[in-house]
Amino acid sequence: MSSDYVEYFDLLDETVFFVILVLYGKVVRDRIE
Repeated sequence: MSSDYVEYFDLLDETVFFVILVLYGKVVRDRIE
């Protein structure tokens, strides 16, 4: 059961990192234009 939680949080961490990266990219683009 604990291993399932670890896998879930690993997946969640990767998803959160990707979302932040995309949002940061949009902000940088808006500032450049």
